[in-house]
Amino acid sequence: MKEGFQMAAEDIQKRNARQQVWDKENTVHVSVKLQKTTDADIIEFLDGKSRQTVIKEALRRMMQEENDHENGHDTERAQ
Repeated sequence: MKEGFQMAAEDIQKRNARQQVWDKENTVHVSVKLQKTTDADIIEFLDGKSRQTVIKEALRRMMQEENDHENGHDTERAQ
């Protein structure tokens, strides 16, 4: 039985090592530090949501707005 557990542990270690290599080559880690008092509204908004998804969606909206503005496609001017 002990050999089975050891083999399983080794498989997990190999998989983790491969994942670490892939992560290093393909991802960037970004961290945000929020203060409980001054950023309480943000913390409450993010509670129970996928933070990664919320942040990515917000950034992509901001990027699109900036791109629209730079290309003269402001929604305010178009109205």
